[in-house]
Amino acid sequence: MNNEDKILKKLNDHDEQFEKIDKNFDLIGKKLKEHDKHFAEVDKKLDKHQVILENLVAKALGHDDKFVKIEEKIQASQDRILEAIDSYAKKTTDVEIEQTATSAMLIRHEDEIIKIKKVVKLA
Repeated sequence: MNNEDKILKKLNDHDEQFEKIDKNFDLIGKKLKEHDKHFAEVDKKLDKHQVILENLVAKALGHDDKFVKIEEKIQASQDRILEAIDSYAKKTTDVEIEQTATSAMLIRHEDEIIKIKKVVKLA
């Protein structure tokens, strides 16, 4: 084989290798396009999930607001109960004071009451 044949053989071998490499690049390109499609689909799904999550967060925040309002109502109710207890305690104290004063007056006027009862019996 002469040098020219060797060179031609080398060129043919290189052409075959380049064709194989070219086919591999084409396959890689197809795979990349498939991956791009797959990534696009996954991206759409992620977008949908993002919307769902945002809606759930909004609902959760709405529930938080409701819990705050409920907590405020409970606190107001507790305040009213404590005020009622205080009012009852004050009225009870006032009644005890009045009862003590009435008992003291009855003791002071006991002799007069006995005399009045005797007079009423005589009449």
